[in-house]
Amino acid sequence: MTRISFSVPRPPYSRILLGSLVGLCLVLITGCLNLGPKYQQPDLGYEIPPSYQHASAGASTANPVTPEPPDRWWLVFHNPDLNQTVDQVLQHNLDIKKATARILEVRAQVVQARGARLPEVGLEAQIQRQSQPVGVTAGPTGPTRLTTNIDSLSIPAAFEVDLWGRLARAEEAARDDLLQSEESRHTVAQTVTAEAISLYLQIESLERQIKIVEDSIKSYRDSLRVVNRRYERGLVSILDLRQARRTLAQAEARLPSLRQDLGTAQQQLAVLAGRYPQTSPAREQPEDYYQQLDPVPPGLPSELLRRRPDIKASEAGLRAQNTRVGEALAARFPRISL
Repeated sequence: MTRISFSVPRPPYSRILLGSLVGLCLVLITGCLNLGPKYQQPDLGYEIPPSYQHASAGASTANPVTPEPPDRWWLVFHNPDLNQTVDQVLQHNLDIKKATARILEVRAQVVQARGARLPEVGLEAQIQRQSQPVGVTAGPTGPTRLTTNIDSLSIPAAFEVDLWGRLARAEEAARDDLLQSEESRHTVAQTVTAEAISLYLQIESLERQIKIVEDSIKSYRDSLRVVNRRYERGLVSILDLRQARRTLAQAEARLPSLRQDLGTAQQQLAVLAGRYPQTSPAREQPEDYYQQLDPVPPGLPSELLRRRPDIKASEAGLRAQNTRVGEALAARFPRISL
């Protein structure tokens, strides 16, 4: 004999209605009380000038606000090899990957802080099976047994009423932390990009210097042969011969130092690009030098400083700490949970 029972508790409807009304009233006033000071930008103690000190009067009037610089600002060099190098650095640099992973971590913390403000719902299920003998008379196959199956299913729910704004402040601080992490990544990306471009231009400069020194050594050797022939014929003195030899030796002494500097710069650029540091011979550079870049407009406003990602990151961190003051104040009050 098998008996299955399934029971779900049913409280009175009046109690459910009363609890819903109370919960609704508490939810409506949630967030109305946000404790803590309101963030204000710190007073620097001095007035920021509208333009640089030595800018002309017409420049600040004609160019009151400088447009936002492009993200890929290195395209102004019109160098495809440089563009490819920067793309490799941005894609494989370990510092940038670390900053990106930090953003993913803080983004998960934002989701966690937002989830704390939502109801917590669970699911519990339990199945029990009992078998016990019935009576004392045993049949041909043994005593008669009664088997009972009891199944229960419950959905527990919990909700913390954010009456004092503690959870709201925590979510706001988490968003500020995320903004700080994103701006910190921009800072790392800009720093690494600037260093990579500087090393690339330094490598090209060293390759040009090596080419000039090699051509100079070739010319000095030809000159030494001429001076040596003239000395053998008695047309010049021994001082002229020694001077030609010393000039050649000085040029030859510069070449190993330049090659060492070239190898060091190549290894540093390889590390920035996430590659194993290697060196390569100097490349043949064209005779024409870098293209003429557009001049920097005069009278740049001091608002440019606020566009720096490191300053934005510091300001976001300051807002996060200011918000956590309100979170700490709200934590001193009782918590209401339903």
